[in-house]
Amino acid sequence: MTISSWQIEFARPLWFALLAALPLWIIFWRRSLVRLSPGRLGLAILLRLLLLVAVAVGLAGPTASRQQNLPAFVAKENPPPVPAAPPSVFLTAPEHVRAGQPFALDLLVLAESSGTAGVELTRDDSEPPVQDKIELIAGDNHKSLPAMVEKQSRVVYKVKVSEVSADGTRSVPATLAACPIYVDPPPRVLLVESQAVLAEHLKKALAGEHVEVEVRPELPAGVEALDRYDLIILSNVAAEALSKPQMEALQSYVRDLGGGLIAVGGDHSFTVGGYRHTPLEEVLPVIAEERKTKPKPTLAMVLVLDISGSMNDPVSKGSKERNIDLAKQALRRAVEMLQPRDQVGVLVFEDRSRWIWPLAPVTDKEKILARIDKITAEGETNMYPPLEQAYLSLREAFADVKHIIVSTDGIGNPGDFDGLARKMAAAGITMSTVGVGSEPVRPFMQSLADKAKGRAYFCDNGKDIPRIFETDTSTVGKIGITEEPFSPQVIHATQVLRGLDMSQAPPLLGYVETQAKPEAHVVLQAKTGEPILALWRYGRGATAAFTSDIQSRWAAPWLNWPGFGRFWVQLVRATMRHDRPQTSQLTAEASDGALHIMLDAVERDGHLIDKADVQVSVTSNPPLPLGEGRGEGTGEGRGEGLENKSTLPMTQIAPGRYAALQPAGQGTYWLKAQIGRKDKPPETVFGGAVVLAMPETVRKVDGSVEAAEQPGRRTLFLWPWVLGAVMVLLVLDLALRRTAK
Repeated sequence: MTISSWQIEFARPLWFALLAALPLWIIFWRRSLVRLSPGRLGLAILLRLLLLVAVAVGLAGPTASRQQNLPAFVAKENPPPVPAAPPSVFLTAPEHVRAGQPFALDLLVLAESSGTAGVELTRDDSEPPVQDKIELIAGDNHKSLPAMVEKQSRVVYKVKVSEVSADGTRSVPATLAACPIYVDPPPRVLLVESQAVLAEHLKKALAGEHVEVEVRPELPAGVEALDRYDLIILSNVAAEALSKPQMEALQSYVRDLGGGLIAVGGDHSFTVGGYRHTPLEEVLPVIAEERKTKPKPTLAMVLVLDISGSMNDPVSKGSKERNIDLAKQALRRAVEMLQPRDQVGVLVFEDRSRWIWPLAPVTDKEKILARIDKITAEGETNMYPPLEQAYLSLREAFADVKHIIVSTDGIGNPGDFDGLARKMAAAGITMSTVGVGSEPVRPFMQSLADKAKGRAYFCDNGKDIPRIFETDTSTVGKIGITEEPFSPQVIHATQVLRGLDMSQAPPLLGYVETQAKPEAHVVLQAKTGEPILALWRYGRGATAAFTSDIQSRWAAPWLNWPGFGRFWVQLVRATMRHDRPQTSQLTAEASDGALHIMLDAVERDGHLIDKADVQVSVTSNPPLPLGEGRGEGTGEGRGEGLENKSTLPMTQIAPGRYAALQPAGQGTYWLKAQIGRKDKPPETVFGGAVVLAMPETVRKVDGSVEAAEQPGRRTLFLWPWVLGAVMVLLVLDLALRRTAK
């Protein structure tokens, strides 16, 4: 609370009035208390008159003014100059800027009054200036200036704010601000796709927007290998294709390192790909489970399995696992996916065939699975009779979908396979074939599947048989899959859809059924409510689930849509890692004709880095003053043109803090600090500074003072003295009364 001078002058007479109340009360109302002698009576009257005069003087509050020599305290050295006013314009950039990726510069204008300002943004690599305006109010004014740098480089952005008028009659001179930017390489994306040709559309779309895409058939092992990328896209990748350590590494990559992840649908992913209850599902914004209330067509399916003696061969050299073991596992998975209203039959063959379980409703899965576990491999291969039996049993069954899956590692005895396949197709029965091993069965199995309107699968050994049976069962039974044309509905119009009119987008042809997690941000969904595109934050990173595919099976209309590239580029930018975890900061300030460089060295886990060998490289334009820095005289300090390089040691001045001093003038300074420690790779930290005008040198003052006489007028307030006199007279008057007793 601040008390002004007029409040003090108003309160002072009231104080004296209250102070005078006691002696006045004694003088006029209590004079009979004490009887005084004539001499003492005269003295008492005199004291009371003086008391009244003192009170009156105090109430009037007189002052006196006179000329006199007054002591003035001055510093031994010249006083420091008045500090310059802080800059009214500031320009800042994001901590990390990537080549080819748009970003925003933040312009801050500190204005004393309202008005209009002209803004001119320039770049030091001869880009044409950008003109703009900003409406100002008194105080802070922010404006976002869009920018983009095509290539990895170092650039300086400068902004000039001019013609700021408050009322149309006054203008403020132009003010400059600048910021240096280290432009990092373009984002790196790893696209995991078993068939590289299927990824060409997406790769081409991203490459056109300065995104480097590497296509690999498998996910690299280890967090360190994943950390090389800013985003990982899993295109129709089954959970079986990822080991548990790989999933955990992917989880850590997103959660701890801030990496991005996009899972793309297909007949091997999400619900049909075995994501349920895996670390991969935990990372994603969807639950890999279909809605139970959605009606499904009834399925009648016969599983035909080759159990000839060759199926006893090990999966690979030195492996204890046999092909027959994996084949039985495949049968189990297919049966476990069926509902009680579905029908299943299990038929095995070598040189003869027999039913393990005749075609019947799946009312007791435990019995069916127990029969499957007892299967053994022996004999030769004769495939035609069991296929004919499967056809005949399905021809008499009642179901919406009728299907056969046959797996073999050879052909065996001849038969009218083509004629049988045509009969199946005519009866509405489809058949998928699974060729195991390197025998020349592929052309035959492909032709058989084509004629029976099914799919052909091939694998070098039995490792892939369980996944193939599971995938094919899901596909034909529509388990976890919806295959019909639909137009995705926009639920939230985010930056992913910026500039896209989704009402004009062509339909998709299918998707994997999932459920959005409660915290997920659903952008697109199907008309039945299943998410098509969902995003969320997981730890320090972001993940997305696109439950349709990027191939011709479901996304064929989208591949030719003009908005396909923009949709995926914006989705990639929304989920990729923008800032690599780096807690150390390198800053610099210019003053006293020098650049004060400061490094705060901190580990990723927050621990300070102490006792490190820190060197800072300073690259300047224009050159550093001659004779400064290690680069002078060694031949390494001079760069091309006007640039000069210098290397300085940094001294630790506090826990985790290192400093260096470099003589400097106006110009641009690029900083690169190397933090060296034992048993750890060196860490590099970048920074920069632009000195538009070196602040004036400020002379230090030691703080000692001495007195000197200087003439001047001095104003004296009398009321403090009067107050003291009143107190003295009051005490004397009371003492006189006491002695009179």
